[in-house]
Amino acid sequence: MAATWLETWFDAVYPRADEDIFFRTNALNNFNDRLAIVDALRRAALVTMRPTGPISLRHIELASGIIPITKGEAAPPKDGEINAAFAAAPLADLRAQLAAAQVALDSLAKIDATMAAAGGVEATPNFDGRTDKEKLVSLRHQLKRIHEVVRTQIAARPDAAPAGADGTGAAEGGAAPGTVGVIRTRQDAIRALDAVTTFFENTEPSSPVPLFIERAKRLIAKNFLDVLQDIVPDALTAAKAAGGIRDKK
Repeated sequence: MAATWLETWFDAVYPRADEDIFFRTNALNNFNDRLAIVDALRRAALVTMRPTGPISLRHIELASGIIPITKGEAAPPKDGEINAAFAAAPLADLRAQLAAAQVALDSLAKIDATMAAAGGVEATPNFDGRTDKEKLVSLRHQLKRIHEVVRTQIAARPDAAPAGADGTGAAEGGAAPGTVGVIRTRQDAIRALDAVTTFFENTEPSSPVPLFIERAKRLIAKNFLDVLQDIVPDALTAAKAAGGIRDKK
């Protein structure tokens, strides 16, 4: 909804961007609030297993040892129980969850692009955290993890065709699992960049590649001069002079 409002009524949405765009940036940063938003997302049920009950991303990460069990907390479901719960869940429900996670990721990317186009990279909301530790508990990372978990579980179902990025079955003659599909739109390109980021975050956590990809994504909506201003600001004056471009007075 926020992405649609910004795209459709950018000048009218409060906080108003013409007053101070960073008021709006700060408001959007609330989507990355760890307690109010991110933790609730991690604890939201992905599937329900009897008699254990709902299984969330947090349960999955506890079972796999990604996060430690806190004192007094009940033991999480085992990997086999989690896989069994996903196997028993209606396939349509899993695909709907996968599609919802992708829509949410696309919406964050749209917000990034809209804000960057209006106020530069500095106006881009922080949906990723600023340190490696913050990044692991950020909104975007949790959505990527949910997408990854659900997509993996769908792929393991014998009754499921290979799923596309939006959670639907791949069309006949489509790309095989593990291959990169055809990129036809800007959003397709952003999804491909997100997939590369997720790969390196999960397999090579110390790699700087995700940092460069996130910066590249923030440049997507910019024109040449704005990109130059962001990357090599000292060269901007020479580029304008060569192109006969005069600053507006």
